[in-house]
Amino acid sequence: MPFVFKLYTIYEISVLINNAGIVIWKHLKNQSEQEIENQININLIGLIKMTKECLPYVKDMIINMASAAGLDVYEEITTYCSTKWGVRGFTKALAKELPKIKVYAVNPGVIATQMNDFVGIPLEKVAEAVFKLAKEKYNLETGSDVNIWDYV
Repeated sequence: MPFVFKLYTIYEISVLINNAGIVIWKHLKNQSEQEIENQININLIGLIKMTKECLPYVKDMIINMASAAGLDVYEEITTYCSTKWGVRGFTKALAKELPKIKVYAVNPGVIATQMNDFVGIPLEKVAEAVFKLAKEKYNLETGSDVNIWDYV
């Protein structure tokens, strides 16, 4: 029996949510080059590349998970802060580039995930706020920061 390969085409992505990130809890001087590159590649470059690949299919909205560390700085997570400031800058520039698509940067504070030893805002509360954003429950200008602590 011959092998049959079917190619499935994505026709539409209503809301793209870029939600990948890692943090290395060390001062910059103690981070290896690999730890620095991993944070930059996952937190910023991966987000940009995923967005670029999905752009032809995105119809309504792009939500980029940034961080409170992209609004303020913390000495033990210098590289992480840099990547999240980059996510916010990318979001604001993309909003100007794509006037027909709403683009937002979501800035959670500390979320109760493995990244933070399960201390912080419950993950479900953050997910609920992001869901409401995706359903356009908030009246926000494209390119805006969505600070989770204002919505939970």
